Parts: sequence; C-alpha cells; structure tokens
Amino acid sequence: MKAAPRKHSAGALVRLVGLGKAFDGEVILRDVSLTVEPGELVGVIGPSGCGKTTLLKLVAGLAAPTEGKVEFGGGPTRRESLSFVFQDATLLPWLTVLDNVALPLKIAGAPRREREAKALAHIERVGLADATRLYPRQLSGGMKMRVSVARSMTVDPTLLLLDEPFGALDEMTRDTLNEELLRLRQAARWTAMFVTHSVAEAVFLASKVIVLGARPSHIAHAIDVPLGYPRSAATRERSEYVERVVTVTRALHSVQA
Repeated sequence: MKAAPRKHSAGALVRLVGLGKAFDGEVILRDVSLTVEPGELVGVIGPSGCGKTTLLKLVAGLAAPTEGKVEFGGGPTRRESLSFVFQDATLLPWLTVLDNVALPLKIAGAPRREREAKALAHIERVGLADATRLYPRQLSGGMKMRVSVARSMTVDPTLLLLDEPFGALDEMTRDTLNEELLRLRQAARWTAMFVTHSVAEAVFLASKVIVLGARPSHIAHAIDVPLGYPRSAATRERSEYVERVVTVTRALHSVQA
C-alpha cells in the first residue's frame, strides 16, 4: 500500500515538508512529507537505523533539518506545546516520583502548591498514587515509564512525541501501558507521533502507521488504521486488528527486502 500524496490541510497541527537530514555527509532522511491532523496518533516504524528517532527529534526541534521544514499550526514559526517521552525514563535519581513529575512545572516557575497538585493528579491517572514518595531506584521498569508519561502530561501537551518508551518492557506490561496511554488520550485528546519496532503496538495505538524505507529513508507506505477509539484489550481480538497487523507487517517486510 503505497503512500499517496496528501494535500496540506489548513487545520493541520504539524506539516513535514520535503524534510531531510544528513550526518557527516550521510543522508539519513530524504524528502519526508507528512501532514498530522489534530487528534491523530501516527505510528512510525521501519528497519533499524532508518531514522525513526531522528524524525521525532526534527519535529521536536532537538535537531535541525538539512533540507525542508517542519511547520506547526499553519505557520513555520509557531510551535505548539509538545512533550517528548524518550526510550529511557530519564528520571532524576535524587528526586521522588512527585518531584520528578512536577519538574517541568518547577522549571516553568509554577508555585509549589500548584505544581504539586497538578503532578499528583497525573500520578493518580497513571496508577501510582501510592508511589509519590518513592525514588526511581525503588521502581520497576514499567513504573518508571508511567512516571515519565505522567511528567509529559503536566504541561498539557498539544503534541506528544514518544520514542519507543515501552520497548524494553515485557509484552504483558507493554500491552497494559498501551491501554493506559489510550485511556489518558481519551481524557486529554492530544495528538501523538510515536516510534516503535512492534507492529502490534503500532496498529493498536495508531490511527495511521507510517513505514519508513531503508536509508536514505522516505515514507514508503502510509497505512490507515480504521479501528476507531476508544480501544481496549478486546481490540486485539478483532479480525480487523489482526488483518491490519498483517498488512503493516507485509509493508515492513517489503522495505527490508
């Protein structure tokens, strides 16, 4: 299923226009164009080393494109509020769960009472109300990623970028966190772009899956996932889900051949 050219919508949240990136003369990404509409969850998969993480960093402004541009909210200079959830939880070991989650608000200058109240609300939403006074060394891998997700929510992001945050977890924990992430999304309605190596995870979370080809990477396939939201564990048993997993798997294999 080849990607078809997409018309840029006036209401698009993010537009990638002819985006390219090279490191030390080696082209990683070339001519990546994509429109992300408000409310979409866009999964990004592809062969190892094809530039998936680089793509997210370009969107986040953590790296500058070699060519092309990233536009937000209809203009090249207006960047919507966004949060980035990295592969590692990146928690500060000397801070408690509460203080780690409240950190973005502290940096922004929010009063202590306000930032702690907001942090507590998000900690409760990820199921860690009893862990607020614990330190990262006292947490399991799944708990650390819950803290990282809660922290990303404190700034009320319009756009959430996730770089395979659940990749190091066992399958059962990953599935549970995927379900929790979608429950959070039902409440807050943010837009997301996320990288994963798991086709099953991509299909479960995404409204659209982008398959990058090998270097220099481009969008080889753009596959819609018309499963609707909300989704739950039962979604994985639906024939439509299984069929879409097969479709995305074949698309991924086609760019690895």
